[in-house]
Amino acid sequence: MISSANKKSVLFLHTSGYFSPIPRIRFMAETLVEDGYEVNVICDDPELPKNKKINGVIVHNIHITEQNKYRRFFTLLNAIRKKSSAFSPDMLQIFSPLLIPISILIKMKLRCKLVYDCYEYWIGSGITSENYHLTLIYAIMHFIGVFFIDGIIFVYENVPTRKFIHFVNTINWFHKIEIMIIYNVPPENIKVIQNNLQFKRDILKDESCIIIGYLGLIMKYKGYQEAVKMMNFLDFKYRLLLIGDSPDPKFKDEIKILIKENNLEERVIITGFLPHETAMDYISNSDIGLILFEDTFWTKYSLPNKLFEYLKVGLPIISSDIINMRYFFEKHKCGLLTPNKPKEIANTILELNKKEKLDELRIHNWRVYEQYYSITKQKQTYLELFACLKIKY
Repeated sequence: MISSANKKSVLFLHTSGYFSPIPRIRFMAETLVEDGYEVNVICDDPELPKNKKINGVIVHNIHITEQNKYRRFFTLLNAIRKKSSAFSPDMLQIFSPLLIPISILIKMKLRCKLVYDCYEYWIGSGITSENYHLTLIYAIMHFIGVFFIDGIIFVYENVPTRKFIHFVNTINWFHKIEIMIIYNVPPENIKVIQNNLQFKRDILKDESCIIIGYLGLIMKYKGYQEAVKMMNFLDFKYRLLLIGDSPDPKFKDEIKILIKENNLEERVIITGFLPHETAMDYISNSDIGLILFEDTFWTKYSLPNKLFEYLKVGLPIISSDIINMRYFFEKHKCGLLTPNKPKEIANTILELNKKEKLDELRIHNWRVYEQYYSITKQKQTYLELFACLKIKY
């Protein structure tokens, strides 16, 4: 069995690569290493050698060559099961509801505690993505998990899965599950260059314009059509900067056609893909940040990463009125909520700008981020969960 006699040990199980687009797994692994844990990660990453130490984290790769996605998945589960038997961790952590059954078997064999990062998984995400079978599978996995999971991590304040776990804790069916929220915040090392007038001269050729920035993947259910149409209700000095690209070429073409049909080519700019640090420069030099997620099964509970990226650079925010955004805005007063209709969005922008308090709001939002949501705060919360589990058991 792989273990260090005097060292706390954690084993991560992950169905995709260690360098997946969402850096959450790396943040958690490296946080534990900084706190003195030995961290091993079992994952499937064709870009890395079979064993590699990265920033103190020992990554064990399972290279699955099977092409059929169903056979590939079950082959991966079996490989994870076999590989995990070589370890003797204090804690086992997983990052997908589909790993719950196999992780229960591994937990019982290795006699360790089980932590589940629920992230954005809940039954509604299966409905909206039209993978309807996931709706039932997620529900079943979470129901099974409550009897064996010792700690669970969420990324949102209000989501049905969290309410379910609270309900289970209330009636105390089996045991109490420790609950924590770890927000997806930008890395510490992101440095932004804030020179608003110079940026406007260089990028938009007009230092007197007012930039409305919308950061992130250009996708359905995020209000991009409404964002474009709202420009018809704002005068020429307002520019919309869509900072990002789209994984859906068809949808991106629809947005481009919409821009052209409304004669907005000079006022709506799609940057395309940018490195994260460059994208943060763009957003830090904007005047107002948009979040226009729609009230769908996929997005209605969202507290998107861009919220914290806006806060980190002190950007005043206008958001659609969905559950977690409403809760956040009522708590922190970081901008204004708006109905998700073009004219109402434009009116909300004018209202926020009319108050002439954008500079004050910038300072306020930056302080909110530093006080409550910085990467340091997320690390502290994460380590508190592990400390709590060790004390509890």
